[in-house]
Amino acid sequence: MGKPELFKTPQRYFASIEAVSPPVVEALLVPIPVRDGPWGAIWVMSHDEQRRFDGEDLRLLKSLADFTGAAMQVARVQALAEKRATEAEKAQAALRGAEERTHEFIATLSHELRNPIAPVLSSLEILRRVGTSASAGEKALEVAGRQMNRLHRLVDDLLDASRIRHGAFNPGVGEPAD
Repeated sequence: MGKPELFKTPQRYFASIEAVSPPVVEALLVPIPVRDGPWGAIWVMSHDEQRRFDGEDLRLLKSLADFTGAAMQVARVQALAEKRATEAEKAQAALRGAEERTHEFIATLSHELRNPIAPVLSSLEILRRVGTSASAGEKALEVAGRQMNRLHRLVDDLLDASRIRHGAFNPGVGEPAD
């Protein structure tokens, strides 16, 4: 019911205590309150006809129930906080792992892109030195050379970003010769 209950001859309501000896003459049931409703109850019984529950018994049991409810709520909130902290730690670890894989991918991509650039730049330089008589061919070589140099700088920037992330950055190393 959500409120204290006094049962005179509780055997009429609870068959499980009919066989108790000496017989129960009175029972007091006090719910354990928490924010979202009772979580249980404290149940005390008297076997003595001369000793009946009074207002002081009710006050003491209500205080005990309130204290128990507060302790249960604290334990519940603490367990929830610990669960959320564990979930947050797992999420942070997953994020760190994803960041690490991203940086590894960028480093690998930089190295893989760099490999074909050097021979293409060398080939363009050889063609430039050999020279061509057609001005359209010279312009095409100039455009190709500029774009390859730009691509080379972009790849170097990616590689530098990866080195910075891993604490292995040395300025001036691997810079393109414009």
